[in-house]
Amino acid sequence: MGSEEVLHPFQCAAVLPSREDAGLALLLASRDTVYKIDVEKFHITSHWRPGAESKQAAIVLLVTAEQNNLAAVATGEDKTVHILEADNGVSLIRSITLPKRPCALSFTSDSGTLLCGDKFGDVYAIPSREGNIPEPMRKRLRVGKREAPGATNLTVHTKGNLYALEQQRKLASKAASKQTPSDESLKDDDFPYEPVVGHVSMLTDIVAARGRGSDIAQATNDSSGRNDFIITADRDEHIRISRGLPQSHVIHRFCLGHQNFVSKLCLLKCGLLLSGGGDSYLCVWDWETGDLLTKLEIQDSFTPSMSSVTAPKVAVSGLWDCSNSNNSIDFVCACEGSPRLLHIQARGFSSQNSTAPFRKSRLELDGNPLDVAFLPAAKEGTARLIVCLDSIHLPGSINTARDTERFGKRLQVFESKDDRGSMTFTQVSTQLAAELEACCDPPMILDNAQILTGQLAGLLYGTENLRKREVEGTARE
Repeated sequence: MGSEEVLHPFQCAAVLPSREDAGLALLLASRDTVYKIDVEKFHITSHWRPGAESKQAAIVLLVTAEQNNLAAVATGEDKTVHILEADNGVSLIRSITLPKRPCALSFTSDSGTLLCGDKFGDVYAIPSREGNIPEPMRKRLRVGKREAPGATNLTVHTKGNLYALEQQRKLASKAASKQTPSDESLKDDDFPYEPVVGHVSMLTDIVAARGRGSDIAQATNDSSGRNDFIITADRDEHIRISRGLPQSHVIHRFCLGHQNFVSKLCLLKCGLLLSGGGDSYLCVWDWETGDLLTKLEIQDSFTPSMSSVTAPKVAVSGLWDCSNSNNSIDFVCACEGSPRLLHIQARGFSSQNSTAPFRKSRLELDGNPLDVAFLPAAKEGTARLIVCLDSIHLPGSINTARDTERFGKRLQVFESKDDRGSMTFTQVSTQLAAELEACCDPPMILDNAQILTGQLAGLLYGTENLRKREVEGTARE
């Protein structure tokens, strides 16, 4: 592969929403480092990486919050979640190690809680900042506290019972003298959090959502008419809608329509839910009612030159909302190992008008997409699509490394154009992507052994592994 240095791909990307005093910012993760990039001036403003105790564990998840400039990353090898504040720079707020490896992250709408799901189906609610322990956890901390006996000298008369009563009083007084565990004294290493949602199957994705208002408003005393929900997906084709904290144990409803695993969820700006996985189609849901509005076939778009018999099965690895308004559907979809994105849009589509036509177009890429960040258009500007590419493996393959000494590009940038009411993406000059890559300093160098042993492929890919093996004679009809 040559002796020249090989740069690690950008495996994760996310956008920090704009504020009054600052515009949009782009976060890119390369191996174990997070870069914050000013997208207007194209220079790095800050970078962050875990301490030496993390043993350079690679970042597998990166999400941002709608408020407060918060971000969260998860490292797979050490099962640790790091909550970051990306205000002026990028600084660590807190780190917490989960019992099992995290596989999905999502901030609640107020950014005060990070929902973290693991592969064993449990979802934990972790406060964004230390010292903000939710009430359910406080109750657990005080389970062992002894209460004062209800009996008194007036109700107990025998000598033996009076002696027992005195001993109970002493124990209760001794327990009360001990300091009650405080928010500050709580150690993350103890991991005292209880699961707030549980699946019996492997959890694959999680989304925190807010409802439009329904019969749940009266039950939760929500005067605003809006309600928090937790949407989770698993390997067993289920999409579960649970109530938000602290009633997450209550299942609101299920969205059932997939025949294979569900790997990705995407809450669109219009309020509808998009889901995809191991099926040849995507589902569009009115998740509050559980209604399946339509199915969008994607098999032909990712395997255009193959027949339906010989074409490999698709595995959706990413769904990203690109909408600029609340009355339209606009998103891109990626399938694992396919060097293209599928851009799908519909104008006027809603739960009341589910017959609006969809328009599909393909974006051909120079490598397999790993993650996508959508930068909305500013005033009198154009929207941009930042695509992180696998620069190591051949396009269309997740195992075979490029056999040339010159590896592929790590980023590809597209800009949107208004085409008679529809948005189309066109690739901009490679100079813009090169400038974006060059501002990520110091660069993350990749060890050739990671490529030869397949270690890198294990980090970048894994969606297809969710597919259950069909035993001969038991294949699904």
